[in-house]
Amino acid sequence: KQMQQKMILQSKENITETEKQKIGEWKIPNLENDKLVDFSKFKGNVVLLEFWFKFCGPCVKAVPELNALREKYKINKFLLYGVEFREDFPKENLQEYVSKIKINYPVLYKGKELANKYSVQAAPTFMIIDKKGNVVYLESGFDKEKIERVIKDNL
Repeated sequence: KQMQQKMILQSKENITETEKQKIGEWKIPNLENDKLVDFSKFKGNVVLLEFWFKFCGPCVKAVPELNALREKYKINKFLLYGVEFREDFPKENLQEYVSKIKINYPVLYKGKELANKYSVQAAPTFMIIDKKGNVVYLESGFDKEKIERVIKDNL
């Protein structure tokens, strides 16, 4: 727990005002069809990114709650993406895994560079981007109440 808190603080310290604005410059492929998802198109939406990797127990445990969050807020300019950031399994293997654990939201892969930029090391780590493209939340561990509060405050 203490280590997790240190990582949260470390992550927050690494986000400067300039870097916040640069969230829109990322393009990461969608696991389903390899089309690049352009983060600059997120503006006007609140976006929750869940950084995860295969065989991460807490990540799997969060999936039903994340599916429910997506369903609850999808009509409110809310987007949710999973971002696989370890890059240690081939695409086909990840697709099978996503299907097996019943992720009902789009999954991006090849997210290592983005994770590194924001010092994401633990999983699951959650990033919330406001309608202007600013990172307003970045923490490891799934705190549903806190995440939902930040989403509501920014919708």
